[in-house]
Amino acid sequence: MTMLYEDVTKAPADEQDFWRMVDENFVAAKQIFAFPLQTREEALQSEPYDAFLPSFIPYRGASSENDQRDYFYNLGNGQIDRLEVLISERQLTPEFAQAWGVLMCSYGHTLNYIMDDSRVLVAERGAASSAEKRNLIPQRVWLAHVMWPYAKGWGKRRRGEELTVDLIEKVIAKGGWGEFGPDWFGAMLSPKKAGDGERQLKSSFRQNKFSVREMEEAMAEGIEPIPPTEETSLLSGKR
Repeated sequence: MTMLYEDVTKAPADEQDFWRMVDENFVAAKQIFAFPLQTREEALQSEPYDAFLPSFIPYRGASSENDQRDYFYNLGNGQIDRLEVLISERQLTPEFAQAWGVLMCSYGHTLNYIMDDSRVLVAERGAASSAEKRNLIPQRVWLAHVMWPYAKGWGKRRRGEELTVDLIEKVIAKGGWGEFGPDWFGAMLSPKKAGDGERQLKSSFRQNKFSVREMEEAMAEGIEPIPPTEETSLLSGKR
């Protein structure tokens, strides 16, 4: 993020130095505008945002009349192809000056969204998490039974989560089990996005939010029907 360094405010020593600075800032701007925009729905489901490891332009919950995130994001992206040509050909023209000014303005505005690590949608995220927990009680009971052998110990639990995800994906691939279709099992997994590695359990089912004590409570209080918890029964398709 070259714009953050003070040396970019210094006057270039000569034209070659000027184009060096342009190249550096252009690369930085393209990196920012390559990030996708986070939606409100994704913000509600996400973990706390880390401004030092950005992978998207975060949603900030501004009012509709003041939220210019999408406008400047699209405005900046709209200059990149034109500037690729002008910069590669070293065309220091009025067209370059206009396009460059628009890009840098849009870049600075968009960069502010990335560097702002304030927490947003706190109440809404809490309500959404609580509603999801209520709606997924049968899945919590089923997971508690499946992961119980791995419940104690961080290393065992992580391995247990990996094996559970693998089991869920196998059941989904075979079309679910009885009345419990693929969507029932898929509700326990985080959404799959382009570029992601292996799928994971949703954050509400991982160790820091689904403790040993909560597993015990789920197994003790679970009264609704759930699928079998043994892999052989699940994959056999028999009732």
